[in-house]
Amino acid sequence: ASSDLRCYRFDLYTYIEEPYLGSCTYLDGFPTDTFSESGASAPVGGPQDIASGDVWIRGDSFAVDTEVEEYAMQFSLPKRAAVFVAAWSNQQQAVSGEVFGDSSHEELFGSLVPSLGNNYRRAWFAVDPIPDDEGAAEVLLRVKPVGGVPCQSFSFVMQIQEEEDTIDDLMCPENLDPDSYLPPTRVFVGEQFRQISGVYYVSATTDENGHLPAEPQRHVMHVEFTTEAMRVLAEVESSGATAEVEAALWRGQNKMGNSFPVIPGEEREWTTFGAVLEAEVEASSGDAESTVAELEILTRLPNHIR
Repeated sequence: ASSDLRCYRFDLYTYIEEPYLGSCTYLDGFPTDTFSESGASAPVGGPQDIASGDVWIRGDSFAVDTEVEEYAMQFSLPKRAAVFVAAWSNQQQAVSGEVFGDSSHEELFGSLVPSLGNNYRRAWFAVDPIPDDEGAAEVLLRVKPVGGVPCQSFSFVMQIQEEEDTIDDLMCPENLDPDSYLPPTRVFVGEQFRQISGVYYVSATTDENGHLPAEPQRHVMHVEFTTEAMRVLAEVESSGATAEVEAALWRGQNKMGNSFPVIPGEEREWTTFGAVLEAEVEASSGDAESTVAELEILTRLPNHIR
């Protein structure tokens, strides 16, 4: 029998250089402020909008100085704003921090605390404007280096958005179809690759004081598969000012994988923070024809916004 030649296509990217000799110049310096040229925020999303104060500072490779454990960055607040600040380590460094209303650290806006299941710390709050003659607010991070690791870095994201715009972003679209605003609750996967993507909405009712629920909103997608194993790659993104997101994969009571925080690329139109899950599930033992795993998506809405 004759055979036909078949080919497949792939892209290859390589980066070849001398072994590490002590240069970490590819890492970013952490900005000292978000409003001046000398603050060096332009390469990572700055400076702030002068009128609104809006800004999205982000980076996944801020250099860790082995001689310094504190990193301070000032920012302005010309309007009442929703503020989201998150930081996480890239080489198991201990990360902590606070956000203050002044450079003397007398007024605490919030501390960076663990949230959801992601391996990061964040501060999330709404705050009144600060007049120019009263100075600037400040983020103070502490990153403790680990021994024996060259070119250490940490990731950081800060979104400041005028609160009125955040409230508008939290409004449900007109004519929202209740049957289609969330991903499907059940998916069957046979031998073929399945991709489910789209823009979805989480709805929640405010209380008598106008606050959104403090507890995360939970959506579960039951994924049934008939192969020996299944690999799941899920990326959930949102605006940091309006929602936190996390994903996890379960089989029964066993958690097979949990998401880690990511910063969306600049090509994204509105998302500023996200979570990526990559995990595998093997088929159940026994005579069952299929196995069901649960893809869990948790969304926390800002109950400090009214």
